[in-house]
Amino acid sequence: MKSILYVLMITLVSVTLYACQSVKPLENPEPELFSLFYEGSNFTILKRTDINEDIIYPSIAVIIFDDNNEMYAIGAYHINNYLVYYKDKYYDLQAGNLLHLYTADDLIEIGINAQKYR
Repeated sequence: MKSILYVLMITLVSVTLYACQSVKPLENPEPELFSLFYEGSNFTILKRTDINEDIIYPSIAVIIFDDNNEMYAIGAYHINNYLVYYKDKYYDLQAGNLLHLYTADDLIEIGINAQKYR
């Protein structure tokens, strides 16, 4: 009986962790408000055409990873003003990183500011 309970607990934890890592496309991305920023081999990054510089974005850190699996942070500004187009769907920058389309190093190289998270 204990072994069955143990197996069920491991299965539940595994399914929960997998669900947390799943990447969902944006529901209403409004791509008409964006223009081409960068074109990769199998994805495209779009940047909002008219960015209101008067908006104060919340100071949150959205974690992305580099080639060495070290953490970098992008902010709400990046999440709101960039889209990733991949396989006929739109994602935010963090989702593109989770899909392994690019790393933090790649974003820095193309001009998107990411700060090393310590």
